[in-house]
Amino acid sequence: MELQAQPTAHVEDIFVRAQPDEALAKGTLTADVYLRLPAETHTLRAELLSADGKPVDSLTLPAEANMHITRHIAHPLLWSAETPNLYTLRLTLQDEGGSLVEVAQTQVCFRRIEIQGGVLQLNGQRLRLCGVNRHEFGCKAGRVLTKAEMIFDIQTLKRNNINAVRTSHYPNHSLWYRLCDRYGMYLIDESNLESHGSWMKMGKVEPSWAVPADLPQWRAACLDRAANMLERDKNHASVLFWSCGNESFGVANIHAMAEYFRRRDPNRPVHYEGIFCDRRYPDTSDVESRMYPPVAEVAEWLERETEKPFLLCEYSHAMGNSCGGLSDYLALEERYPQYQRGFIWDYIDQALETTLPNGMRGLAYGGDFGDQPTDRNFCGNGLVFADRTLSPKMQEVKFLYQNVRITPTAEGVALLNRSLFDDLCGYRLRWRLTHDGEPFADGQRNDVAVPAGEQRVFALPLPPMRGGRICVAVRAVLERGRAVGQGGLPADARASGYCNYPPHSARSRG
Repeated sequence: MELQAQPTAHVEDIFVRAQPDEALAKGTLTADVYLRLPAETHTLRAELLSADGKPVDSLTLPAEANMHITRHIAHPLLWSAETPNLYTLRLTLQDEGGSLVEVAQTQVCFRRIEIQGGVLQLNGQRLRLCGVNRHEFGCKAGRVLTKAEMIFDIQTLKRNNINAVRTSHYPNHSLWYRLCDRYGMYLIDESNLESHGSWMKMGKVEPSWAVPADLPQWRAACLDRAANMLERDKNHASVLFWSCGNESFGVANIHAMAEYFRRRDPNRPVHYEGIFCDRRYPDTSDVESRMYPPVAEVAEWLERETEKPFLLCEYSHAMGNSCGGLSDYLALEERYPQYQRGFIWDYIDQALETTLPNGMRGLAYGGDFGDQPTDRNFCGNGLVFADRTLSPKMQEVKFLYQNVRITPTAEGVALLNRSLFDDLCGYRLRWRLTHDGEPFADGQRNDVAVPAGEQRVFALPLPPMRGGRICVAVRAVLERGRAVGQGGLPADARASGYCNYPPHSARSRG
């Protein structure tokens, strides 16, 4: 429990929208500010500060209960997962004598999320979601995470080229959103709603007593959950989508949730996968979202349907030795512009640390606690184990999700930068040569900046080649001095090319 003492003049709520224009050269910041004021006159000072605390814009106004502020900012730094530029909007209330009453502030980002021609775009670029679903879970305290565990998660995601998270299937702890804002992570923020068992029975769609369905007695509860999530999370840069929930059929009540999201916040698209099973309300979701369809089925849909962006809110089920087919799904993006990739199921195993029958401490799951009926290890489908050690599957995900493609050439390597905004400034190339498996030369090159979306060839000071099997392994590594998402996280992209010189016989993974 937390008790707060508030002054008589108090900033009750702020809703900030910061939108760049179509040319991305100017930004418009609007803030709806709601104040609780006594009879005495007060003033409100609004300041926009850069990430390093320098003033960008300010104004002072007579305080009113409901205030709408609009400011125009030239050349704002834009936010993305690659370049998470944040500003701070600081509000200062003063009484009529000029004394400080209260200071309230929130972080602000300028970014433009929109759908153009069936393609989801961020700041004018087609968005590629290298995503994963994430349950809030730890092996020691279950669904109660520590700050250290959340920081570990955001570091792990960034280090393994994951740029998007679906908060499956409920709003997460507020700290998680602040970390995603700061480090750069795209979020589908999902309402706490799932009623799978009420409309799917024995593997078949049978909605005779589905919940919430079209039942009027459930309307208020659905809208309440939507409003609670939006009002808490509305100012977070990382939230790109509002999601109506998970696997709750189509139904009128969920359509009402989507309409609420659009009225309250028209700048974010709405996500909901359940319309796939109930097409009566197709405009509930602004994107076509699916779970686990075969690659051929996705391609068939994309051949004939181009109105909406297509994403996989769950795919590549990471149970056991899996994720082997991930590359086939990612290959679709070269053929279909409206294909936006998706979210692996899921990030972490759900298991609890306990004392095993042999007296050792270990991880236990369904059935290990005498619980019946049980799904046994079906909750163990994460890219990391429940104790947050990485599973071998993460190596494949990291490689396939990387934005850098490295190909050996006769002179050195070609770097293809598939980032949307990052120019790779601050990365360096580290290379190593082996002869019949034995290393005999290595080095690095520092000046490897490549504009986003372009490819450049970089010469490497390779020594004279000799007979035998020659392997060149190259890594693009982020320098320690450069922060990822202003947080100082190391990140790297790797590729290896194996070749017998001359390089006409070279082959490269990637």
